Amino acid sequence: MIDLNFAQQIIEKEISPDFKIAEYFDTEEMIISFWTHKIYYPDDERGHIIGSGPLVYDKTTKEYRVMGSGE
Repeated sequence: MIDLNFAQQIIEKEISPDFKIAEYFDTEEMIISFWTHKIYYPDDERGHIIGSGPLVYDKTTKEYRVMGSGE
């Protein structure tokens, strides 16, 4: 299990303070956290950031990272 408060801090620092964790998926190797805008819906262009992917917690290395669009 990930520390959701710490994951939220990473999203606010690395992506924007306007975004929050929307949902996460726990797989065997990693936990993938998707984010959404705190105010705008995803179908509103103001609620998008191009290039930043989900926040990933690698269970093996115990590291967090924001995936880029090429990963």
